[in-house]
Amino acid sequence: MRLKTLLIIAVLLSMALLGLTYSGAISFSETAAPAAERNQESTGAVVIPVEVGEWYVELPQTTFKVGVPYRFVVTNKGMVTHELMIMPPVEPSSQMSMEELDKMALAMIEEEDLGPGATASVEVTFEQPGQLEASCRLPGHYEAGMKQLLTVEAK
Repeated sequence: MRLKTLLIIAVLLSMALLGLTYSGAISFSETAAPAAERNQESTGAVVIPVEVGEWYVELPQTTFKVGVPYRFVVTNKGMVTHELMIMPPVEPSSQMSMEELDKMALAMIEEEDLGPGATASVEVTFEQPGQLEASCRLPGHYEAGMKQLLTVEAK
């Protein structure tokens, strides 16, 4: 009989604790900020997680606004070194040198900083609307599909 009473008390106590935890979760979700605000750092930059690997560049969004600071946090999930350049689209057939491509880039994470498993970040505030690309321009990577078209819209 005493065991049964202890069991009932334990169940009631567990239910009360679960009820408080559940209530807290509801309260949090009701007051949670929109996703873009939750991803905003104290510096004011909107955090954009980027994943690169063989042979892709993935972003959760591809449309951005002029004048808004963004922090691109890039993780290399691949087995080889990559880089990330944010720049106007330029086809490989243009025969531009890496130095010329580097000069065109609005933002870049170099291959030395983006080895397999590495994470690096770069901040950029777009100044004008238009089409850009997030890409890896290491030899053969762009041609293998490591590019993602980005759209920058006026505020």
